[in-house]
Amino acid sequence: MFLFFEARGYTWALLQSLEALEVDFAPVLQDKNAIVSVKQIVRELENTQNIILPGDHERHVLSADIYAEPPHARRGGWTWYTGAAGWFYRAGLESILGLTVRDGRMHFAPCIASAWRHYVLTYRHGAGRYGIRVENPKGVEQGVVRIELDGESQPLGVGIQLVDDGQVHRVRVELGPIDPVQGPGSPAPQA
Repeated sequence: MFLFFEARGYTWALLQSLEALEVDFAPVLQDKNAIVSVKQIVRELENTQNIILPGDHERHVLSADIYAEPPHARRGGWTWYTGAAGWFYRAGLESILGLTVRDGRMHFAPCIASAWRHYVLTYRHGAGRYGIRVENPKGVEQGVVRIELDGESQPLGVGIQLVDDGQVHRVRVELGPIDPVQGPGSPAPQA
């Protein structure tokens, strides 16, 4: 899980993350008797937002600054001119959805809630587009067991070569249990 703390303005990002955690990890929270604690934290964070952000800027935008000095105390600033939103985007795309691009190749290493059965995204590379569907039929949190590009199986661990060809490509990524001895590409033995 990723969290953003810089002054008090990023409490909103934490609040959104905790609200998502409440939904996506509900069975785990219930199993650990933690639902009440998370709800209490969310309630307290919501109360702080009313004090800190009196409505002078868009709450869905990550502020680069919360002013402390009069006459602008408690006002959010630099809301649309900040790298914070870019870092937030990268954290979601790379650390949760697991999509990274290195040396012209697209790699996948999702780390999602086991309740997510699939998600889709589109990635553009020049004029080329990649329609990506990540499937999680076994309800795991991580572990890529298969990658297909335009219906053809791809080797794991090397990524997909990106091409600027003006075409729409279909990528299918399947998650599943990984054999700890054999490593990626080797489904875990059936019990």
